Amino acid sequence: MCIQHPQFQSGARCPECQKGKLYPFEPTQLVRITGQAALSATRYVLEKLRCGLCGMLFTAPLPAGVSTQKYAPSAVAMLAVVKYQLAVPSNRLKEFASLAWRAPTPGHPGATARGWRPDAAAGL
Repeated sequence: MCIQHPQFQSGARCPECQKGKLYPFEPTQLVRITGQAALSATRYVLEKLRCGLCGMLFTAPLPAGVSTQKYAPSAVAMLAVVKYQLAVPSNRLKEFASLAWRAPTPGHPGATARGWRPDAAAGL
């Protein structure tokens, strides 16, 4: 899900220094995982603009109601039920959580990384 900056656009004058122009910069990415019948994830790509003169960065805000926490309470609850109630070993829990990572983010190892434990990442 790509999110445009609500106040600024590429080519606009920098509101900080009033002299430079804003140009696209590497966007900020946030992955938000929620619990449902299985885990699902939504990737938010936040547009980031940088002034060519003063270097000031302007990042688009997240949509209303979206938290910066990676794991929603529902995802933590789903992982807890699977791990503790169903007694699923960590290696199988890793496979279960990888269902939310079918399309890995460039530069993010997802569930295939050695030692990645979704239960530890969620604080279980």
